[in-house]
Amino acid sequence: MLDFLSFNKFITPYILIIFYYIGAILVPFILFYYRYKIFPKLKVNFGFKFWLIAILMFLCMEICWRVIFEFLIAYFDMHKYLYNIENRL
Repeated sequence: MLDFLSFNKFITPYILIIFYYIGAILVPFILFYYRYKIFPKLKVNFGFKFWLIAILMFLCMEICWRVIFEFLIAYFDMHKYLYNIENRL
């Protein structure tokens, strides 16, 4: 408990995982909501070109979302390992 209160142990990595999954679920809905701003000329025609671009954008958004959270979690893991090394010395 003292590690938690003195900020030597972080709860952020666990919270980041929760926010990652919430965001990963919301990405398709956000893409659907902004579809007319992203594709202004394709308001009527939802053909092959629209679906190809939409799927590629969805995959890019999901990958970028994942990379952001992997970076943040790795940052907190580095802190944990450095803290363990410091305590061993």
